[in-house]
Amino acid sequence: MGIKITNQGFKGKGIYIGRPSPYGNPYPTKKSQFSDKVYSLKESLRMYAKKVDKGEIDISELVEKYKNEGSLVLDCFCTNRIIQDISDIEPENFVCHGEVLAWYILLEVFLLK
Repeated sequence: MGIKITNQGFKGKGIYIGRPSPYGNPYPTKKSQFSDKVYSLKESLRMYAKKVDKGEIDISELVEKYKNEGSLVLDCFCTNRIIQDISDIEPENFVCHGEVLAWYILLEVFLLK
């Protein structure tokens, strides 16, 4: 099945990745109760990807779950998308931090082992 990203938010049946979860993107693109600062989508996702890349956002549980089950469902509010393979993701065109997570999970599972 790969990695499914849903826009079901708190109502989803997968792993909630929005704020304030450990996987939430701390760089909002809209004003919210969590931050007064607002970022462009591209800037937000670029900065989030840096945090994941540096290990500041620990994705080890997501990686293990994917390795053990062969699939993941990540619940956010942004998009509905199924990612079967790392080639399904274009890092320069991320539209949701769920795609950032999927990218790094698949890198870890298939390329870094």
